[in-house]
Amino acid sequence: MPQRHIEPVLKGMYNRFVPRRLGGVSLFPQQNLSTHKCIAWPVFRWDFTIKGHNKWESRKAMGHLVNTSHNKYKTCRPSIISQRRVYLSNSVIIFIHNYDHKLTAMKLFLSIILICFSIQFTLRGQDVPKNYSLIYEQSFSEKEAIEDFEMTDPEAWSLTTEKTGYALAISQQSNYTPPFRSPFNIAIVKGFSVGSFILEAELQQTGKEYGHRDLCIFFGMEDPANFYYTHIATAPDPHAHNIFLVHNAPRVAIGKKINNGIDWGSTEQWHKVKVVRNLKDHSIKVYFDDMTTPIMETNDHHFDYGQIGFGTFDDIGRFDSIKIWAPEKTSTSKTLFGN
Repeated sequence: MPQRHIEPVLKGMYNRFVPRRLGGVSLFPQQNLSTHKCIAWPVFRWDFTIKGHNKWESRKAMGHLVNTSHNKYKTCRPSIISQRRVYLSNSVIIFIHNYDHKLTAMKLFLSIILICFSIQFTLRGQDVPKNYSLIYEQSFSEKEAIEDFEMTDPEAWSLTTEKTGYALAISQQSNYTPPFRSPFNIAIVKGFSVGSFILEAELQQTGKEYGHRDLCIFFGMEDPANFYYTHIATAPDPHAHNIFLVHNAPRVAIGKKINNGIDWGSTEQWHKVKVVRNLKDHSIKVYFDDMTTPIMETNDHHFDYGQIGFGTFDDIGRFDSIKIWAPEKTSTSKTLFGN
């Protein structure tokens, strides 16, 4: 039976894995792979781009096997793989080269389970508390996904076609006047409210570059006049790149620690964002690409339970791969914007 090579690709963990070689498992082999069959297997979630291979040119692939037909794709060299977003918190790519069809499903299954357990213990052990569960997930694989959201102006929102599936997009200014000075473009996830939570999502800013170039995440929303939002922008000032409170008055910046802004990059570039809220210590932390160091944080206890949403103050952008973990949630059927 030909040797099987399994190579996990983990951002920030290269040095940890490269020196190891266990039995038939080799990590980052350097040989030419042009004659090998390849299967890409997502363990948690992974994103990549393949150059020059029609159906394998993909921005994301979640829960699917890719390139199971060697006849369609005769080459699979590392040089054609352009890693786009591999995140330390919950991502891994495993390539199985020289796959022998005689390999039993059980052996393959056990091998993957062992790798998954090891990596999951390392990556997810401290990210999500044991009493939290995944209460909402949306990868926009179907057009009906947009029905999960209530918008300030449904005409301003749509699903844009991506290389695999769709993304939620705000492409024009909403026809909406907030009760107090606050963002205009909001899409709230319908059906539930949460207190403490961990949110992860992918954001793509598709507007022009300027100091207030932004996208926002909303939470603790009780009604259009009472909520929090994080305004993630190029540069901080009293009205940008901060955690804001709207409490029956125009928005007020409440961030206690704020970095010097972020780089959205090109209008084709996606970014990983995480928001962590804990009711016990009233903390709010926001992460951008680097899932270990927050770009902004504060403590506030104006609101406890509320709804979660996405949008921008007055800009445009896209949202994808949403996941929300929480210890509990409460159901709600109320509408916030009368749509």
